[in-house]
Amino acid sequence: MSTLPPETLHKCLVLILKPVVHFCLKRSLKIQELLEAAKVAFLELSEEEMRRDGAGVSMSRLSIMTGIHRRDVMRLWRDEESPKQEGNLLKRVVWKWQQDDRYRTKGGRPRMLQVEGKQSEFVDLVQAISQDLNPYTVLFELERIGAISHVGDKIKLEGVVYIPKGDALEGFSLLSADMHDLILGVEENVFDKPDLKNLHIKTEYNNVTVESVERIKNWFLDQGEALHKAAREFLAQFDRDLNPQLKSKPGGVRVTLGAFSSVEGLAATDKTSEEQRAK
Repeated sequence: MSTLPPETLHKCLVLILKPVVHFCLKRSLKIQELLEAAKVAFLELSEEEMRRDGAGVSMSRLSIMTGIHRRDVMRLWRDEESPKQEGNLLKRVVWKWQQDDRYRTKGGRPRMLQVEGKQSEFVDLVQAISQDLNPYTVLFELERIGAISHVGDKIKLEGVVYIPKGDALEGFSLLSADMHDLILGVEENVFDKPDLKNLHIKTEYNNVTVESVERIKNWFLDQGEALHKAAREFLAQFDRDLNPQLKSKPGGVRVTLGAFSSVEGLAATDKTSEEQRAK
């Protein structure tokens, strides 16, 4: 991997942090709170790396690895075995529901699943992810974030794209994972300079009419769903969990295709319009 001089790395770090600082300023979070959160993130990720490498975790090692003073490590770190990370549970359940032919219609859409009883289709779906999960806890969470609706004794998956509703921690957990993947892709493009680069593309227009925003957002959602449906169908043929013919081949590679949309400036435009109407 290519290296950069310290001053360039510092500038890169400032650029990465700017959206985080913008979030802080918008939510009235001060620099002290950002520094405290940064210390926690440093400690959690350092501990994960040590455990992954099979190394013992201690306050001294964490302090040396992160540069955080021992008294802060003592205050913030808990000497407990981190729970095994199963990835985003709800996202994995929704993904399997969408991709496994046992839970899809002949047309390839997620079908309604029976939910009553210990042998129901939904219980079978959840236990296909892990035998240790409580299906009814998963059901409650899917209901809470608006991902499913009840139709008689069955449940229906609402929408193709998994978007948590009204759950800040769940939503920003997805954002954190997306930021991680985006940074990995850019790092490889910049530092490794591969012949076949990672996709990193954005389309932006900055003088769009207010009245067109709703139509544009609906178009983004429709096209995004179509793109990711096609991506899932394409990638499923290369995944060892979904293609039995690949069981003898080495796997473990994680590939990601992300997509997002945003609208900025609408609130300010609405305020100006209201002021003009008042006059």
